[in-house]
Amino acid sequence: MRFRTELAAPSFPFSINHQHTLLCLGSCFAENMALRLAENKFKVALNPFGIVYSPLSIAQQVNTLINPRDYALSELFFENGLWHSFDHHSAFSNPEPDWVINNINKAIQQGADVLRQANVVIITLGTAFAFEEIASSRLVANCHKVPAAKFNRRSLSIEEIVIALSEVFQQLKKINPFAHILLTVSPVKHLRDGLVENQRSKARLVLAAELLCQENSQVDYFSAYEYVIDDLRDYRFFEADLAHPNKLAIDYIWEKFEAALFEDSTRHLNKRIQTLLNGLGHRPFHPTTSNYQRFVQQLTAELDALEQEFPFLDFSAEKASLRSK
Repeated sequence: MRFRTELAAPSFPFSINHQHTLLCLGSCFAENMALRLAENKFKVALNPFGIVYSPLSIAQQVNTLINPRDYALSELFFENGLWHSFDHHSAFSNPEPDWVINNINKAIQQGADVLRQANVVIITLGTAFAFEEIASSRLVANCHKVPAAKFNRRSLSIEEIVIALSEVFQQLKKINPFAHILLTVSPVKHLRDGLVENQRSKARLVLAAELLCQENSQVDYFSAYEYVIDDLRDYRFFEADLAHPNKLAIDYIWEKFEAALFEDSTRHLNKRIQTLLNGLGHRPFHPTTSNYQRFVQQLTAELDALEQEFPFLDFSAEKASLRSK
């Protein structure tokens, strides 16, 4: 007897390994995948503008990375004791405007450098709604708790999403012709939109992703949204807020991601890395004992050996932590 519809891992015309450079952009679900990749020692950069949900904002940000520029102090605004940028997540907000500008411009330059050499760009679309500031008619990526009356909230059409992203994908192809673009739709539920509106929003994103894959040979789709909504299909796979997938769901999606995009040698190396990292997570009751000190020395030697075998791996942070013990 079968009690759920299980979604098989898809196949892709490319694979990912530890020597590739990856860039993750988009919603907070993109952060979950980027953290897993970084934990497994992949070379991955994450959200140079911070978390963003709207496809138009993502398109705007990719365009800025393709044609990088410095932001000026005049582009910031002050609200609730902090300086903000409408193009950036609140992680870039700060009481000191110079701090904000310096970090914004540093992140843009780093993101632009990564984009030009990225083998894979993973883009997670969060919502088909967008906000525009009424006074300037400009698109905003984050409202920063500015009163809602100052914005127009509108629903994006499938055509509008496809046109915006197709344009930047073609520009990206000019500066990095070998980059693969992997689209996903975030399984995070935007409950503030309402359940019906959230489903309609996700449906537009899924259909837009289908058209983008059809029209752009370098674009593929990974079904993260469908794994949670149609495969797992249960609130036990969500956090207490009933909106965000929990660790169990993310573990499941990561398994499917590995099966679809990693070769056997990459998966095997991941297991070796995780075995050593699990040792790092060990918390002894008596760290000064000779047994634990031998354990630390052995683990350090194993990290050294893995680095020598695979020179593209970097365990310097982990070894520094061990030396402190």
